[in-house]
Amino acid sequence: MSKRKGVALAGLALAAALVTVPVAMSANGDEQASERAYVVRTLEDPSIDPIPPARCPGGPGGLFNANGFAYSIATRASDGMVVQEHPKRVGVVRTCGRVTSIAEGATAPDYAEIEIGGDSYTASGACRTTSIGVPQAGVVLAGCALRLQTGPDGFVGGIATSASVVLLGPVPGFHTGSFWTLRVYSSN
Repeated sequence: MSKRKGVALAGLALAAALVTVPVAMSANGDEQASERAYVVRTLEDPSIDPIPPARCPGGPGGLFNANGFAYSIATRASDGMVVQEHPKRVGVVRTCGRVTSIAEGATAPDYAEIEIGGDSYTASGACRTTSIGVPQAGVVLAGCALRLQTGPDGFVGGIATSASVVLLGPVPGFHTGSFWTLRVYSSN
């Protein structure tokens, strides 16, 4: 085998190992969990039925629903910048929260139902307002950190996070939506 071919095969073997590396190992070296990661762009769509209020967080504040179709994204390999936001619809993300304030730093309990890649997940946690009026009036930037609670067979846990834009009314050139990242851990 030539040196070039050997290096290429070693590179392919390393790449395969990086994709399938177990997240945790038991004391005897057996795999305990594997990880799948998803990054999608959501755009709010009023045709999506909201989560029934009985499944949403209770407590004070107004009920806020954000429901959007999830789309795959394409990024530039050199720096990770998004170059195409919605080449293909891959799922649905529905969320509901109890909002008492949209002041910077305000938090709200949140619940989500996520369908992606043919699998369904539920998640809960909190969302936080990071800024109001950036880049212009009527735009609220917020982020959520939610614990994945249920998922398909073999699911053991995970996290869903968002970087979201919420509009307080019509703002030309802007849409309510998010970039979501899911890290899903399973035993299979």
